[in-house]
Amino acid sequence: MKNINPPTLNQEKNFENIIEAKVNLRKIRLKTLKNKVFNSYIDYYNKRKKLENIKKSEFQFNQKGKDLSHCYDSDSIALSNLKASIKQGFKTIGGSHCPYCLLPSPYTFDHYLPKKLFPEFSILPINLIPCCFECNNKRLEDWLNKNARTTINPYFDAISKERFLFASISLQKNVPQVTFVIKNSGKISKYLFQIIKDHFEKLNLINRYKDQVNTEISEINKRFLNPTFKKLSSQIPKLLLDEADSKRSIYGINYWKAAVYEALARFTGKFPFKI
Repeated sequence: MKNINPPTLNQEKNFENIIEAKVNLRKIRLKTLKNKVFNSYIDYYNKRKKLENIKKSEFQFNQKGKDLSHCYDSDSIALSNLKASIKQGFKTIGGSHCPYCLLPSPYTFDHYLPKKLFPEFSILPINLIPCCFECNNKRLEDWLNKNARTTINPYFDAISKERFLFASISLQKNVPQVTFVIKNSGKISKYLFQIIKDHFEKLNLINRYKDQVNTEISEINKRFLNPTFKKLSSQIPKLLLDEADSKRSIYGINYWKAAVYEALARFTGKFPFKI
């Protein structure tokens, strides 16, 4: 997980541009909703760090909600421009990985407050988060559990300053095994740490990292079996830690690959492995 900068687009102008592309009665109906939608945008921003306090939408499952959802569901030049602007801003901060899981590839948009439940936010830029298909599919409408959020908001939850993802290495029958652990150093609030733990469970992140880690370990191991590194065997731990720091500078302090590099650097057995 990594923080990303929220879009700074003009939210009201964006809404007006998209409803201008509508026709007939839908366009008329949407124009009558404009003030209510703009007020809801203000409420969203004011509660952006605790969106679980947003009140239930008055537009759920009615014609007004269908019209608002249609703003996102129906293609238009204005909607394409909105998506392109968000993606462009995301790319400028190293947006090759999904901010929810830090795996490739963030080719979809997730409505943090689900569009089905909050159609008034269907085209609100700060409610649209570039993410991978799997995270998007796992979130769906299930964003709350007993009035607590089940996933972090990469725009507004402060998750990039404190470490919470750690890894360790062990050998089982000469095969390296990686264990990932979520730990609170004490500097993360109980409120936010619970969301982080629920986020990992909701998006099945530990298992998804394990699916990738054998390939990663193999590639790292192959590099350090190179004769060049054999001459620098005493420096391997430092090289691994430097690589971990380099990856964290790009993908954030809790990048899973960085945790693996650090675990290898601190491994007390012999590395590279003879696999």
